[in-house]
Amino acid sequence: MAHAAGLKHETEAFGISEGGYATKGLVEPKYMGTIADQKDMNVLGRVQVLRRNFRFVSIVGFGCTLISTWEVILTLLSAGLTDGGTAGLIWGFIIVSLGFTLVFASIAEMASMAPTSGGQYHWVSEFAPRRYQKFLSYITGWLCAMGWQCAIVSIAFLAGTIIQGLIVLNDSTYDFQRWHGTLFIIAITTFSILFNTFLAKNLPMVEGLILILHVIGLFAIIIPLWVLAPRNNPKAVFTEFNNGGGWNSPGTATLVGLSTTITSMIGYDCSVHMSEEIKDASRTLPKAMMASIGVNGVLGLIMIITLCFTMGDVNSILASPTGFPFIQIFYNTTNSYTAANTMTAILIVTLTASTITEVATASRQLWSFARDGGLPFSSFFSYVTPGWHIPLNSVMVSLAVTILLSLINIGSTVALQAIVSLTITSLMSAYILSIGCVVLQRIRGEPLPPRRWSLGSFVMLRWDFNHLQQIWDIELDGSMLFLPARGRMLLSSFCHDFSRSKTSSLKSSGLANRTEGSFQVSNLSMEVVEKYFGIPKTPVPTSIPSWEIPVPATLVKDFTGYKPLKPSALLWLRSIYHPATYLTYSLGLQAIIVIALLANAYESASSKLEGLTTA
Repeated sequence: MAHAAGLKHETEAFGISEGGYATKGLVEPKYMGTIADQKDMNVLGRVQVLRRNFRFVSIVGFGCTLISTWEVILTLLSAGLTDGGTAGLIWGFIIVSLGFTLVFASIAEMASMAPTSGGQYHWVSEFAPRRYQKFLSYITGWLCAMGWQCAIVSIAFLAGTIIQGLIVLNDSTYDFQRWHGTLFIIAITTFSILFNTFLAKNLPMVEGLILILHVIGLFAIIIPLWVLAPRNNPKAVFTEFNNGGGWNSPGTATLVGLSTTITSMIGYDCSVHMSEEIKDASRTLPKAMMASIGVNGVLGLIMIITLCFTMGDVNSILASPTGFPFIQIFYNTTNSYTAANTMTAILIVTLTASTITEVATASRQLWSFARDGGLPFSSFFSYVTPGWHIPLNSVMVSLAVTILLSLINIGSTVALQAIVSLTITSLMSAYILSIGCVVLQRIRGEPLPPRRWSLGSFVMLRWDFNHLQQIWDIELDGSMLFLPARGRMLLSSFCHDFSRSKTSSLKSSGLANRTEGSFQVSNLSMEVVEKYFGIPKTPVPTSIPSWEIPVPATLVKDFTGYKPLKPSALLWLRSIYHPATYLTYSLGLQAIIVIALLANAYESASSKLEGLTTA
């Protein structure tokens, strides 16, 4: 029914006759994609309203440009050096890269099953237990929407403050003002918005060019460093950890410092939200995602090792007046303002290009969520401008959100950083929910849709990937949300981590109450599955819990040769991967964070009061 309702809504909006012929608003035939694309759209109950002009190279460039791994490592270098040191950066990056490879391999497989711009919230609706589908899908949609909107601000903020740092390098009299940074954020985002409107048709070509700059720019930076900079001791680089943040142990400090490498490797699901603009998406998209991870992983590791060997004295670069240690490294190495400016300009260009792709991703995700009725004023957000074939309203809303968030920087940079840190937790939570639902499907022995890209030929291999991914996500998400407050831990810095947990509060807030009404994801209908895949989909009796429904023999072909688990093992695994477990986990984390925050505030206030009394 959801499929029929969604298809009816779009056929009315874009003038589709009962015979299936387009009368207005659809793209030209050359942008309709392959037969597989059209089949996927029909199965998902969608009409093709965006141009399919991305191919393998351009979507690889899209993913590499948006994540900008080696660029982000440079900009966030101070956090990793302070907590973890050079050894923490190198080994932490390797571990994080391997962990996120598991995450995005699982997401790539789901993207091949259902290549839709909705991404995670659609997959949750498809694979979650029937009684939780609508609620969990709605939560996941909001997590992704908030995460990607905040991501625009974060990358524009980095580009803007780097410009300010460059000004400081060249003019020591420059007064570093927060409102200057806000203006830079607005200017960079406005440029990205204009590009995503007037030049949207050329975005695939530009992404290919930026991919070239992304690779060449790395070598343009590391070659001068290797040639001119002095070398640090290899043993110290690979074995010495730093605890500059005053944590209770080097291990805890290294865990805190992982924020640098996590930020540089999270978000490869960006390509998923462009899936309705990719030609032959069910095959091209997963391959491009894995290629993007491989390219950025290698480039990021090269940059980290280069920096660790050529940065010189750590304390001096951390004290740089520019606010960015890498700018000081460039100048110390070349002893030339021109060279340092040129090397830094490469980062500014690539980060601006990253903002362009962030806007594209965030607007498509917002548009798709509104298309399914997940947002207030959904008809406005889901409108696609005829002739332009872009969700113009969603693009402009992304600009408005960015401007509003950037104004926070005028009052407090810490507050802005706390808000944009929602990006990490929001996306990680969405990964946990979507992949957890697939794991639950496999544990129950329920069928999954056909896909053209898979994790492996053996079912147990896919189980191992999914299970390892869940362990990685939950451990990382939990450890980054709360850590023991020791040493020089300040309330303001703790608020940064606390704000990350705010996303989970939506699960019990007013936003989550909109589970009844117009929100409805168009799941695979019985008629469509039978028509396009030749597989009958058995109706689910409402009186029988979904996990007790027998699986038809025709649907077990994906599990050929797999020996079912014992009932006791199934019961245990179901309890672990049950959606209610995830909600309990998130709410429990939130309660712990609140208690820790209050305790930290009390301790801070007590120490200040004691100081005043002594004085």
